[in-house]
Amino acid sequence: MPNTIRKRVKSLLRRSPRLLGAAYALRDVPADLRSFFPMLDAKRDGAANAFHGDRMWRQLVGTFIKELPISAIIETGTFLGDTASFLSDIYPGTIYTVELKGRYFRESSRRLKDKKNVRMLRGSSPVELARLARDGTTGTLPLFFLDAHWYDYWPLADELAVLGRLTKAIVMIDDFKVPGRNDFGFDRQETADGPVDSDIEHILPALSPQNTYRFLFPNYRITDAFPAATAATKARGHIVIFQNASEEFDAILKHSAVADTYREHAR
Repeated sequence: MPNTIRKRVKSLLRRSPRLLGAAYALRDVPADLRSFFPMLDAKRDGAANAFHGDRMWRQLVGTFIKELPISAIIETGTFLGDTASFLSDIYPGTIYTVELKGRYFRESSRRLKDKKNVRMLRGSSPVELARLARDGTTGTLPLFFLDAHWYDYWPLADELAVLGRLTKAIVMIDDFKVPGRNDFGFDRQETADGPVDSDIEHILPALSPQNTYRFLFPNYRITDAFPAATAATKARGHIVIFQNASEEFDAILKHSAVADTYREHAR
């Protein structure tokens, strides 16, 4: 199934739990028809879909886990559990994943039931993030993956406001606009005042002036992330934010695999 079609179908399913529910009927039809919805295949390789299947992004996360004392990993927007499943296989600590929609929560709970270090939470992501932070669950250097911005309410600003109260954190935001790179896709919210892009200008007001922030953006070729990419293939953009973690930022950039594929963005 072409990568571009898969991404469009996945986007539709993420935005409509009802559509996902209707698609479950495909489990009762021949396999050749079910193949058009590979994200619904219970036996599919979740790791292949983690972080949109982007090999360079997965490599970056692996470097974080190997080189930094990551105290916990927290994901918002579980969807079908692919990324949580991948993280469970490479990170020995606890992974918390937050999902608001009942259909996705139930399905990902089923898929992740054998992942003993994954803790699923159902609720609004800012509320659950605040609870984890208040309880001290996040530890001294948590890694966050924010991917809950799919419906009318974008919680991104509220999520970042909560995380801004932490002493230190590394935050990855999915579907984010990469400056100067139109081959990385990003989300755009339609509002009464016009479209709002998920970009650096959108999040700056939510960042605490009491913290220091350093930013990384992807700077690799799409064919590095997707070896079978065509001229029409787009990766999903993302940003990595180091909050009060300049020492960790510098340590990560000493690795050539990161320095050659990500670049610092001046605020």
